[in-house]
Amino acid sequence: MAEPTIQLGGGNWAGKTDNLLGYYKKGERFYKQDFTFSRSTTGTYTDKDGYIQEMPYNLLQQSNDFDTTWGTSSVTISSGKSGYNGTNNAWSLNSSSEGYLFQYLTNETSNTLSIYAKAGSVNNIRLRFFGTSNGEGYFNLSNGTKGTTSGLANSSIENVGNGWYRCNISINTTISLVRIYPSVSSSSSSGTNGFVYIQNAQVNSGTSAKTYFPTTTRLNMPRVDYLNNSNGSLLIEPQRTNLETKSNGFSTWSANTNVTRTANYTLSPDGTQNATRLQFTANGSCSNITQSLGSYTISCYAKRNDSGTQDVGFFTNGSGVVNSAWSLTSDWKRFTYTFPALNAGAMGIAGNSGADVSVFGCQLEGLASYATSYIPTSGSTVTRVAETCSQTPASGVIGQTEGVLFAEFSVFDIVSNIKAISLVKSSSPTSNAVILYYFGNRIAFDILNPSGTVSVITNITNALQLNKVALKYKSGDIALWFNGVEIVTRTNTISLSGLDKLEFDFTTGNGFYGKIKQLQVYKTALTDTQLATLTTI
Repeated sequence: MAEPTIQLGGGNWAGKTDNLLGYYKKGERFYKQDFTFSRSTTGTYTDKDGYIQEMPYNLLQQSNDFDTTWGTSSVTISSGKSGYNGTNNAWSLNSSSEGYLFQYLTNETSNTLSIYAKAGSVNNIRLRFFGTSNGEGYFNLSNGTKGTTSGLANSSIENVGNGWYRCNISINTTISLVRIYPSVSSSSSSGTNGFVYIQNAQVNSGTSAKTYFPTTTRLNMPRVDYLNNSNGSLLIEPQRTNLETKSNGFSTWSANTNVTRTANYTLSPDGTQNATRLQFTANGSCSNITQSLGSYTISCYAKRNDSGTQDVGFFTNGSGVVNSAWSLTSDWKRFTYTFPALNAGAMGIAGNSGADVSVFGCQLEGLASYATSYIPTSGSTVTRVAETCSQTPASGVIGQTEGVLFAEFSVFDIVSNIKAISLVKSSSPTSNAVILYYFGNRIAFDILNPSGTVSVITNITNALQLNKVALKYKSGDIALWFNGVEIVTRTNTISLSGLDKLEFDFTTGNGFYGKIKQLQVYKTALTDTQLATLTTI
């Protein structure tokens, strides 16, 4: 069987700012292929351990470009130094009069600051948090020991070789600023004149340092989601806004006297201790949401704290009565409810007497028939913009007169517009294109070419499930394969030329929104046996 000339996913995922890395194979060697990816906001995904993470989870901008979004006070910085990882990407941080490097954050709660550091002309480094309360830690870079600490939840120093250490401090309060100081001692940086080496700074949520994730602007970064899929899938979603302004601020929501709330009660789906306990002493409710007429989808993570069976769920229209009860267990689960119209009034969570649950991450999406990935808010609405993904490969990668477009993917709904994946001639896509798309509970393809359009629509029953689909295009030999079965054949003459772009769209307005587990492009047509093997679930 021929090797695909374009491959994406299939358990082999890699990415960087503004790009998603696909690959192709020649013999036993793999070569990268850059996909152009865009989303000018951050977004969340489920990682391999089942936790909700922000992409990227490093909350710092320009995490190793200390002369950009970082500020300085009585320090000078110099790049091109030998680093812990064999590169020349480290920096010297040279202080005079207790100088420091700093970066502002936006009210982040429960975080860990980490940085790789090595002794220079002074042997210590000082890391500081500022926020609702402050915390700091000193580290001796000559012997790898901790010095004075205060106000911290945790701190550590790890030897990574060649005189380099990874130093970490954690705090459980809201932070807005981090500082990094060279220091002459392990208890005070006062009067410091001298330098240390630094590399790869990070702030991540939680009380332990995660694997370093490099950032520039923190935007335009693809998300590989591992929810119910150990191989991961590229997550592509439309623009959505969380209208709930305090998505995890249940302790500040309005509640009647029948509800007792305990903030930071247990670990939440994001792996930090920020979930809220709700105990209903009698039938009661709490809410922070008021919306006018329209259609909405509301979602929330919840689990039981006991073995009770009392109803808990969403209420709407200001009734305070459960009208969408959750099927709760002791494990976290996300519950969603879509209502086509809403009378003006409060919405929120209600429970019957005796119910004891933990909740996390409430989201309200207007004019939406399904819930998208969690969008955290902390006082105002937040919008995650739509994602786009495409590739313009080198000449000869996409088959012109014949080939196969294969994808394993699922979509989020069967209500909204066409969701297309296409091979096109970018200068004239409406006259030279191979398009595979879903709409409704149907799968379809179009082949647009000078010899005339070949168009097929066929019904399926499982559009929301993960499916394998392959479209073979060759003059006189066109076929659509679905989950191991050939479901459509055509013998039309086609005369494609100039195909030079792969995109998760077809022209404007037909963007693909769903999960891509894998995608492959072949520049030659495959046999029926090969197509059956390729598409069998």
